[in-house]
Amino acid sequence: MTDFNHSDALAQAKALIPLLETFDGSLHQRRALLKHLNDLRSTLEHPSDIFARWQESMCTASALDIMLRLGAWKKIPDDGTPITAGELASGSNVDESVITRAMRILVTAGLVDEVDIDTYRRNALTSAFQADSYGSLASVGLYFVRGWGVIPSYSLTHAPQDIFDPRRNPIACFYGQEGKTFYEVFDGDPMLREMFNTSMNGLGTNLYQTEGLFPFEGMREQVMREPERVFVVDVGGGKGHVLREIRAMCGGDAWGRRLVLQDLPVVVDSLEKEDIEGFEVMEYDFHTEQPVKSRSLTFPQVCHVKMLTCSPDAHIYFLRMILHNYYDPVCITILKNQAHAMGPDSRLIVCEMLVPDKVEVGAPMDVHWMNFSMLMLGGKERRLAEFEDIFEQAGLEIAGVWRAKAGYCAMIEGRLRRTG
Repeated sequence: MTDFNHSDALAQAKALIPLLETFDGSLHQRRALLKHLNDLRSTLEHPSDIFARWQESMCTASALDIMLRLGAWKKIPDDGTPITAGELASGSNVDESVITRAMRILVTAGLVDEVDIDTYRRNALTSAFQADSYGSLASVGLYFVRGWGVIPSYSLTHAPQDIFDPRRNPIACFYGQEGKTFYEVFDGDPMLREMFNTSMNGLGTNLYQTEGLFPFEGMREQVMREPERVFVVDVGGGKGHVLREIRAMCGGDAWGRRLVLQDLPVVVDSLEKEDIEGFEVMEYDFHTEQPVKSRSLTFPQVCHVKMLTCSPDAHIYFLRMILHNYYDPVCITILKNQAHAMGPDSRLIVCEMLVPDKVEVGAPMDVHWMNFSMLMLGGKERRLAEFEDIFEQAGLEIAGVWRAKAGYCAMIEGRLRRTG
């Protein structure tokens, strides 16, 4: 606001007190508190304050990216020993002033402590924002910023529909590598690719929750009645994070029923024994026909645990953080590949964020910045109506929507579409 309203600010501040007094540590209540804080801030802020906050955020992310990419950030000792700017700059091939300027921003933001002039000591946030944790998001986020920045000039040389072509994405254009997908461009920078993988794992954990949404535990009777069927096929399941959560929700062992983890060969080959214990692991590309269905299987790619010699359709085919990577035609093919394997009572569970039909001022922005980011990858986040459309075109219908109490994550249950 341009005019400070003292009474509104005071009322909003007082409303925070009972929320803090009853705070139980849950994500739902934490988000409610942050929403109230944002409302209070918006009452207090002048437009110049808003701009300053934007500038501070951009500078902080950029300063952290510099320190990470130079390898200087990880030099800060984890035992609390102080380190000087000169020591951080050593071996980085940059002038010490680059380090001091970046570190002043990071000290101001609370990410590291300054214990003497240009001398620093690690704190809890220094550890949290290393490259193997939240720090990766800074570097990856700036990569997206470069892509967003090129869109105005991109629009002068490309047709509007080119934005839907994964090989004509703005980032590839920016780096002079048009003809490559976003991921192929990333592969040219191994450090950034590793940060991207780390950041996606972190986002998956924080934005795409599994526990407390679809009632997997409520399927016990059906699953126990048909022991020959696979309980859950986790399509593109990575290192089995979701299957471990489902197993924990279902008695700790999923009642002894079969859980299949599917992913590309490069992922399967990287799995450790602890990643796959208790799972059947199968190499699979979701752009192709789903092999777990009612017919004999003789696939040599089934590995690590035991061979599937014969398998009916599964009870559940689970896709998490997959469809948002693609536009509708590809998503419809992916869904059809699963639908063709499903039986009459099989379920397809899609775990994604749902874009609200109407934008709320001051609400969490994660679904919107994620949607804006997917613009660079050739994908998008979707409204429920958009999911209904692609499900229908794949021969499916939505049987239920299970929303998180906090945030935008949801599990969308699909069944084969009834005819007649």
